Parts: sequence; structure tokens; C-alpha cells
Amino acid sequence: LDTTRYNVLPLYWAPDGQLYTGAALLERKRYPFNADFQRAVQQVQFRVFEHDAAGRIVLVIGKDGLLAKAERFALDCIVPVAHGTFVEDGNMQGLLTTLGVPFSGPGTFAAALFMNKMATKKLLAAYGVPVLPATLVER
Repeated sequence: LDTTRYNVLPLYWAPDGQLYTGAALLERKRYPFNADFQRAVQQVQFRVFEHDAAGRIVLVIGKDGLLAKAERFALDCIVPVAHGTFVEDGNMQGLLTTLGVPFSGPGTFAAALFMNKMATKKLLAAYGVPVLPATLVER
């Protein structure tokens, strides 16, 4: 993205369920989620009921206190770049849709459907798209 036109904020949705940001997210070596990672980033909170003058939902970075004020970041759009549960399966899309935050990529239903590979193959085959034979293996 053109950083002269867009203010990009990298976010990491960690295994502990928290959102984090910081320059360290741009370093691949930081991604093992451990104490070193947590020291290098700042926790972020969605403020669902806090909006800027344009009505955009605000992310809060840091904590408000007597001597310091947390940084606020209004959301124009989220571009999910992730893999797996809670992002690829439609959970995040559902949350963002509920909050009214625009995002790129598939909607909730499409993301959930395509996470299920067998259901996706059956749907595609029903519309005449060639698919390879498959066997469903369950635990």
C-alpha cells in the first residue's frame, strides 16, 4: 500500500485472543508468540462504542491514564492477511460485519463454506466445475 496515501496499522490476533500492534510485527522472527513477542508489541482494544467524528470505530493502542493518553486509530477498512481458525473460517468477517467495519475478502458465509473443503467441492461440482475425486476422513 502507498504509505503516503494510507495509514497502515499492522495487527496481530494472538493465540491468547488479544490484538497487538507495533513495528515488531513487521519482523518475521517475532511471530512465535512468547514473552519476547509480548514485550515488543502493544496491546490493542476495539472500542465498539467509541467512534471518531466520521463515525468510524476506533482502535485504542495503549492505556489511558493520569499522565498518558492512549493513541486512537480510526478504522477505514481491514485487510485480513491470515490463515486458519477465527480469520479464514468466517468468524472475523462476522465480527466486522456486526460492527460495521468494512473489510476485504469473502463475507462470513463464503469464508465458512470454503473452510470446509468437502462442502466446497460438492458446491463446485453441482455448478459443473471440474473437481478431483475425494474421500472424507474423519477422526
